[in-house]
Amino acid sequence: PNGDGTNETLQVFGAMDAQEVVFEVFDKQGNRVFKSEDAQALQARGWDGTQNGAKLPTGIYFWSLRGRYADGSPLLFDGRSTGYVQLLR
Repeated sequence: PNGDGTNETLQVFGAMDAQEVVFEVFDKQGNRVFKSEDAQALQARGWDGTQNGAKLPTGIYFWSLRGRYADGSPLLFDGRSTGYVQLLR
């Protein structure tokens, strides 16, 4: 997120239909820097590379997604429940 209007957030699309959602982002030391259980917010706004309003430094962050749909199938992000994202400014 650098304010140019492109790739400003990490959003979880498809979460609106899920019954349970927990999306977390961790820094390289394993500290949680973001957590949301709000499916609507995850799809609309996502994570913007901040922690409590403060811009986080450039680097690699680990994300984890837990959730399920009414039929019991898991909520996945690009087919996965965990992964990495590189934050660039």
